[in-house]
Amino acid sequence: MNKNNSITIGSITMTYDAFATLISGIVLILIIKLRYAKLNYSIYLFILIIFIYNAYNINCMIIGSCNLWARYLVIANIIGIIYFIYTNDKHYLMHTLNN
Repeated sequence: MNKNNSITIGSITMTYDAFATLISGIVLILIIKLRYAKLNYSIYLFILIIFIYNAYNINCMIIGSCNLWARYLVIANIIGIIYFIYTNDKHYLMHTLNN
């Protein structure tokens, strides 16, 4: 990969396309937060995990090295989905008990 087409953050080297995906995910979360302030934080976590996963896939396709962060992203994705389901079930249960 050409060094001119990559950016290094700490020890992670990623392409500009993957970095733009991460930035767009953060901007989307900020816009949603400013527009709909009452949403649950699990939604923001879920959106962030999806954008991190997509940035990883873009980086993987361009660079060709896919094994470095794959395990961490899978674990983070599973934790995010379980947390999202747990918090929604808890809110549904509390709403059902109050009615």
